[in-house]
Amino acid sequence: MTTTTNREAVSISPLQPAAAGNKPDTLSTDEEMDNSAAQNISQIRDILFGREMTRYEKRFNHIEARLIERTDQIKQEVFERLRTLETLIHTEIEAVTNQLKSEENGRVQQGMDLSGELKSTAATLTQAVNQLQDKLTQTTDSHRQQLLDQARSLNEKITSVQKETTASLNQSTEQLQADKVDRSALSGLLIHLAEQLSPPFSGGESGSEIISDSGATLGAETKRDHE
Repeated sequence: MTTTTNREAVSISPLQPAAAGNKPDTLSTDEEMDNSAAQNISQIRDILFGREMTRYEKRFNHIEARLIERTDQIKQEVFERLRTLETLIHTEIEAVTNQLKSEENGRVQQGMDLSGELKSTAATLTQAVNQLQDKLTQTTDSHRQQLLDQARSLNEKITSVQKETTASLNQSTEQLQADKVDRSALSGLLIHLAEQLSPPFSGGESGSEIISDSGATLGAETKRDHE
């Protein structure tokens, strides 16, 4: 705020009436009197209040300068703080962004590692299952072949035993039949001999009776054998 004050010494001159012979060319007499009165009032005010106005003007100018300086300082401080705050915000945002990227990359890497481990485990399990299936197939085939071989061998043994038993039974049957035939023939021979013998033996029985009894006994045994 600037105030202009007329600090020059002003001398007050009494008003002089216009000459009677002068004619108003540019201004009328009333206007000249008004202007002169205004100038006189301004001069009186400067004389009475000039020093005070000068002192107040200096104080106002000093206050204004201080306000301007303080305002500039506040603006500079606000600007510096805003710039510091902006830098801090950018730094924090960048740090958080980097941390998020790092965590994301870590999670991606963990996911890839876990996926690789799962694939490896799946491959191992698949290989183990295939090996077990192959081993089970081989074992089953081996046991099946062993069972077939044992069944074949047992069947052959049973067939052989059956043949041997049948042959033995046939041989025993033939032997029994031969024995029966021999006994029948012997019985008939004894009976024939008994009929031919006529002298009696010394025991009271005749030879024909003894031979007849022997033949009858052989005949009865032969009959029992047939039964």
